[in-house]
Amino acid sequence: MVTIAPLKCVEEIEQCEKLPIDHKLWGTISSIEAFGQMGYIEGKEWVVKLTAMEKNPLTTFENDEDPVYKDSALEVFLNFAVERDEYLNLEVNSNGALLCHFGRKGKRAPIASGTDKKIQVLTETLEDKWSVLLRVPYDLIRDCFEEANLKSGSKITFNLYKICESKSNLHFISHTFIPTERPDFHQPACFAEGVLG
Repeated sequence: MVTIAPLKCVEEIEQCEKLPIDHKLWGTISSIEAFGQMGYIEGKEWVVKLTAMEKNPLTTFENDEDPVYKDSALEVFLNFAVERDEYLNLEVNSNGALLCHFGRKGKRAPIASGTDKKIQVLTETLEDKWSVLLRVPYDLIRDCFEEANLKSGSKITFNLYKICESKSNLHFISHTFIPTERPDFHQPACFAEGVLG
């Protein structure tokens, strides 16, 4: 079980444990190194930083809800109600275009949120890597998971992904192994377990 650290400020995400995204799935031969870091500010927000050691990531889409999984994208799936198979699905490319859905396998829908509940997205692209910082407001989490409680001892499940569905750079890489025959990241039974420290 992964312990998710409490943060006093967003900048402390840099000190959080690096969770490897290293399970190459469904014929992936790409050697892209990627990892995620997660933390929370109690009662305020969930913070995720995803990093890929990738030069010139494929980036074509610019708008939220575009199919960024066809670009080089990083993803996090979050479940704040571990007794249910529902989850937030956040996918981002290096432009900061965000695909954000909530639901369960086979039945998901985009999240419509007001400006006070909007997920903040900050991307950075350097010569040999790119990253995305996601700040998910607690109020938005509570809209999706009424029983969510961003306090020490609370449990979550999650998975992290590096993906590109375009043939020129096809790859599927995950934090935890997924034993399905065909590409499908929407497998809450395969999510990792976490506990808030």
